[in-house]
Amino acid sequence: MNRRVSADVGARVGGLLEELVESGRKSGLQVAAYLDGAPIVDAHAGWADRPGARRLGSDTLTTASRRARASPRPWCTCSPSAG
Repeated sequence: MNRRVSADVGARVGGLLEELVESGRKSGLQVAAYLDGAPIVDAHAGWADRPGARRLGSDTLTTASRRARASPRPWCTCSPSAG
């Protein structure tokens, strides 16, 4: 995957995360995706704490509540309206 495609995917994922935070559905989210050991997405949005005092960053430690299993396909479809 070239850098431009990776940047486009990262921007799309980042936009979806921002939508979820702005809608109030989530207070903070992080997504990291790797292909062949190389990072292709590193996106984050929102807050590390509920009061909204600390911005969430890619280096913020959180507890994973859901994890996707490894897949040979590098693409995923994300929808803010999905349950």
